[in-house]
Amino acid sequence: MNEVDELYEKIQLADESLPTPNFNQTNVNYPKNPYTNEIYEANDLYIYGHRRGFNETCWLTEEEIKAKGLQLKPDEIANFIESDLYQNDTHYRNVKFYNVEQLDKASFDTLPIDVKPTPSWVRNDAAEEVMKAQKITILHNSCSSPRYNPLNHSIHMPHPSQYDTAEGYYNDLFHEFGHSTAKQLNRTPTTLAETVVFARKEALVAELTAIKLCALFKI
Repeated sequence: MNEVDELYEKIQLADESLPTPNFNQTNVNYPKNPYTNEIYEANDLYIYGHRRGFNETCWLTEEEIKAKGLQLKPDEIANFIESDLYQNDTHYRNVKFYNVEQLDKASFDTLPIDVKPTPSWVRNDAAEEVMKAQKITILHNSCSSPRYNPLNHSIHMPHPSQYDTAEGYYNDLFHEFGHSTAKQLNRTPTTLAETVVFARKEALVAELTAIKLCALFKI
Protein backbone atom coordinates (compact mmCIF):
# COMPACT_ATOMS: atom_id res chain seq x y z
CA MET A 1 0.00 0.00 0.00
CA ASN A 2 1.49 3.37 -1.05
CA GLU A 3 1.28 6.56 1.01
CA VAL A 4 -1.75 7.92 -0.86
CA ASP A 5 -3.67 4.68 -0.39
CA GLU A 6 -2.74 4.58 3.29
CA LEU A 7 -3.92 8.16 3.81
CA TYR A 8 -7.16 7.39 2.00
CA GLU A 9 -7.78 4.39 4.24
CA LYS A 10 -7.28 6.51 7.36
CA ILE A 11 -9.71 9.17 6.15
CA GLN A 12 -12.26 6.53 5.14
CA LEU A 13 -12.06 4.89 8.56
CA ALA A 14 -12.50 8.26 10.25
CA ASP A 15 -15.55 9.02 8.10
CA GLU A 16 -17.12 5.64 8.82
CA SER A 17 -16.72 6.21 12.56
CA LEU A 18 -18.87 9.35 12.44
CA PRO A 19 -22.36 8.55 13.86
CA THR A 20 -24.21 11.26 11.93
CA PRO A 21 -23.66 13.61 8.97
CA ASN A 22 -22.74 17.25 9.56
CA PHE A 23 -26.29 18.47 8.91
CA ASN A 24 -29.69 17.73 10.41
CA GLN A 25 -32.25 16.20 8.09
CA THR A 26 -35.27 18.56 8.09
CA ASN A 27 -37.94 19.43 5.54
CA VAL A 28 -36.81 23.05 5.05
CA ASN A 29 -35.75 22.38 1.45
CA TYR A 30 -38.51 19.93 0.54
CA PRO A 31 -40.53 21.09 -2.49
CA LYS A 32 -43.61 22.87 -1.23
CA ASN A 33 -46.53 25.08 -2.23
CA PRO A 34 -45.81 28.80 -1.57
CA TYR A 35 -49.42 29.54 -0.61
CA THR A 36 -50.16 26.66 1.76
CA ASN A 37 -46.61 25.53 2.70
CA GLU A 38 -47.81 22.01 1.93
CA ILE A 39 -44.92 19.62 1.26
CA TYR A 40 -45.51 17.90 -2.06
CA GLU A 41 -45.47 14.13 -2.21
CA ALA A 42 -44.06 14.11 -5.72
CA ASN A 43 -41.01 11.90 -6.11
CA ASP A 44 -39.59 13.40 -9.28
CA LEU A 45 -39.45 16.86 -7.71
CA TYR A 46 -37.06 15.47 -5.11
CA ILE A 47 -34.97 13.65 -7.71
CA TYR A 48 -34.75 16.30 -10.43
CA GLY A 49 -35.82 19.60 -8.89
CA HIS A 50 -32.47 20.71 -7.46
CA ARG A 51 -30.66 19.86 -10.71
CA ARG A 52 -32.45 22.64 -12.57
CA GLY A 53 -30.40 25.26 -10.71
CA PHE A 54 -33.22 27.01 -8.85
CA ASN A 55 -32.42 28.47 -5.45
CA GLU A 56 -36.13 28.67 -4.57
CA THR A 57 -37.70 25.46 -3.25
CA CYS A 58 -41.35 26.43 -3.83
CA TRP A 59 -43.25 24.92 -6.76
CA LEU A 60 -46.69 25.31 -8.33
CA THR A 61 -48.68 22.99 -10.54
CA GLU A 62 -49.68 24.11 -14.00
CA GLU A 63 -53.32 24.08 -12.92
CA GLU A 64 -52.70 26.33 -9.92
CA ILE A 65 -50.72 28.79 -12.02
CA LYS A 66 -53.68 29.07 -14.39
CA ALA A 67 -56.24 29.26 -11.56
CA LYS A 68 -54.41 32.14 -9.86
CA GLY A 69 -53.85 34.03 -13.09
CA LEU A 70 -50.05 33.83 -12.85
CA GLN A 71 -47.79 34.07 -15.88
CA LEU A 72 -44.72 32.01 -16.75
CA LYS A 73 -41.70 33.44 -18.50
CA PRO A 74 -42.25 32.63 -22.20
CA ASP A 75 -39.03 30.63 -22.48
CA GLU A 76 -39.92 28.52 -19.41
CA ILE A 77 -43.31 27.19 -20.53
CA ALA A 78 -41.85 23.94 -21.87
CA ASN A 79 -39.43 23.48 -18.96
CA PHE A 80 -41.72 21.77 -16.45
CA ILE A 81 -41.02 18.73 -14.31
CA GLU A 82 -43.65 16.02 -14.64
CA SER A 83 -44.31 13.84 -11.62
CA ASP A 84 -47.01 11.80 -10.00
CA LEU A 85 -48.54 13.56 -6.99
CA TYR A 86 -50.10 12.04 -3.88
CA GLN A 87 -52.49 14.47 -2.21
CA ASN A 88 -55.37 13.91 0.21
CA ASP A 89 -55.27 10.15 -0.34
CA THR A 90 -55.56 10.67 -4.10
CA HIS A 91 -52.97 9.72 -6.71
CA TYR A 92 -52.61 12.19 -9.57
CA ARG A 93 -50.52 11.09 -12.55
CA ASN A 94 -48.20 13.19 -14.72
CA VAL A 95 -48.72 16.51 -12.95
CA LYS A 96 -46.72 19.39 -14.42
CA PHE A 97 -44.75 21.42 -11.86
CA TYR A 98 -42.97 24.74 -12.27
CA ASN A 99 -40.54 26.34 -9.88
CA VAL A 100 -41.63 29.81 -8.76
CA GLU A 101 -38.47 31.24 -10.38
CA GLN A 102 -40.02 30.32 -13.73
CA LEU A 103 -42.80 32.86 -13.19
CA ASP A 104 -42.44 36.33 -14.69
CA LYS A 105 -41.42 39.08 -12.26
CA ALA A 106 -44.93 40.52 -11.86
CA SER A 107 -46.34 37.10 -10.89
CA PHE A 108 -43.36 36.20 -8.68
CA ASP A 109 -43.70 39.44 -6.74
CA THR A 110 -47.28 38.55 -5.73
CA LEU A 111 -46.21 35.33 -3.96
CA PRO A 112 -45.97 35.05 -0.18
CA ILE A 113 -42.38 35.39 1.04
CA ASP A 114 -40.79 32.03 1.82
CA VAL A 115 -39.19 32.62 5.22
CA LYS A 116 -36.36 30.18 5.93
CA PRO A 117 -34.96 29.54 9.43
CA THR A 118 -31.92 31.54 10.53
CA PRO A 119 -28.71 29.58 11.23
CA SER A 120 -27.52 29.56 14.82
CA TRP A 121 -23.90 30.17 13.76
CA VAL A 122 -22.06 33.06 12.11
CA ARG A 123 -20.78 32.88 8.55
CA ASN A 124 -17.05 33.21 7.93
CA ASP A 125 -16.71 36.37 5.81
CA ALA A 126 -13.28 35.48 4.42
CA ALA A 127 -14.44 32.02 3.33
CA GLU A 128 -17.59 33.47 1.77
CA GLU A 129 -15.59 35.99 -0.27
CA VAL A 130 -13.22 33.32 -1.56
CA MET A 131 -16.07 31.01 -2.57
CA LYS A 132 -17.89 33.86 -4.32
CA ALA A 133 -14.79 34.43 -6.42
CA GLN A 134 -14.85 30.85 -7.72
CA LYS A 135 -16.54 30.16 -11.03
CA ILE A 136 -19.05 27.77 -9.53
CA THR A 137 -22.73 28.10 -8.62
CA ILE A 138 -23.57 27.37 -4.98
CA LEU A 139 -27.22 26.68 -4.23
CA HIS A 140 -28.85 25.82 -0.92
CA ASN A 141 -31.58 23.66 -2.40
CA SER A 142 -30.65 20.06 -1.61
CA CYS A 143 -33.38 17.95 0.01
CA SER A 144 -30.76 15.55 1.33
CA SER A 145 -26.97 15.41 1.28
CA PRO A 146 -24.56 18.00 -0.16
CA ARG A 147 -23.60 17.17 -3.72
CA TYR A 148 -21.65 18.45 -6.70
CA ASN A 149 -23.26 18.37 -10.13
CA PRO A 150 -20.60 18.28 -12.89
CA LEU A 151 -23.19 18.77 -15.64
CA ASN A 152 -23.70 22.42 -14.76
CA HIS A 153 -20.74 22.87 -12.40
CA SER A 154 -22.82 23.57 -9.32
CA ILE A 155 -22.79 22.66 -5.63
CA HIS A 156 -26.11 21.83 -3.99
CA MET A 157 -26.12 22.24 -0.21
CA PRO A 158 -28.69 21.69 2.52
CA HIS A 159 -30.02 24.94 3.98
CA PRO A 160 -27.52 26.60 6.39
CA SER A 161 -30.06 26.30 9.22
CA GLN A 162 -29.69 22.52 9.02
CA TYR A 163 -26.17 22.83 10.41
CA ASP A 164 -25.48 23.29 14.11
CA THR A 165 -22.01 24.74 13.56
CA ALA A 166 -20.02 26.71 11.00
CA GLU A 167 -17.45 23.93 11.05
CA GLY A 168 -19.97 21.36 9.84
CA TYR A 169 -21.31 23.65 7.12
CA TYR A 170 -17.96 24.71 5.69
CA ASN A 171 -16.57 21.21 5.94
CA ASP A 172 -19.34 20.00 3.62
CA LEU A 173 -19.08 23.04 1.33
CA PHE A 174 -15.31 22.72 0.93
CA HIS A 175 -15.63 18.95 0.45
CA GLU A 176 -17.94 19.47 -2.53
CA PHE A 177 -15.70 22.26 -3.81
CA GLY A 178 -12.86 19.75 -3.77
CA HIS A 179 -14.94 17.46 -6.00
CA SER A 180 -15.57 20.34 -8.39
CA THR A 181 -11.87 20.81 -9.08
CA ALA A 182 -11.75 17.51 -10.95
CA LYS A 183 -13.50 19.17 -13.88
CA GLN A 184 -11.54 22.41 -13.64
CA LEU A 185 -8.16 20.68 -13.46
CA ASN A 186 -8.94 17.94 -15.99
CA ARG A 187 -8.78 15.03 -13.55
CA THR A 188 -11.79 13.32 -15.08
CA PRO A 189 -11.00 9.77 -16.20
CA THR A 190 -10.40 9.04 -19.87
CA THR A 191 -9.64 5.31 -19.68
CA LEU A 192 -11.23 2.32 -17.97
CA ALA A 193 -8.25 1.96 -15.65
CA GLU A 194 -8.56 5.60 -14.55
CA THR A 195 -12.30 5.16 -13.97
CA VAL A 196 -11.72 2.29 -11.55
CA VAL A 197 -9.69 4.44 -9.15
CA PHE A 198 -11.33 7.81 -9.90
CA ALA A 199 -13.98 7.83 -7.16
CA ARG A 200 -11.54 6.61 -4.55
CA LYS A 201 -8.90 9.23 -5.33
CA GLU A 202 -11.46 12.01 -5.67
CA ALA A 203 -12.80 11.22 -2.20
CA LEU A 204 -9.29 11.80 -0.92
CA VAL A 205 -8.98 15.09 -2.83
CA ALA A 206 -12.33 16.32 -1.50
CA GLU A 207 -11.53 15.41 2.10
CA LEU A 208 -8.09 17.01 1.98
CA THR A 209 -9.60 20.14 0.42
CA ALA A 210 -12.05 20.43 3.31
CA ILE A 211 -9.32 19.87 5.90
CA LYS A 212 -6.93 22.41 4.38
CA LEU A 213 -9.51 25.14 3.73
CA CYS A 214 -11.08 24.81 7.18
CA ALA A 215 -7.58 25.18 8.63
CA LEU A 216 -6.81 28.15 6.36
CA PHE A 217 -9.92 30.03 7.47
CA LYS A 218 -9.55 28.90 11.10
CA ILE A 219 -12.92 27.18 11.11
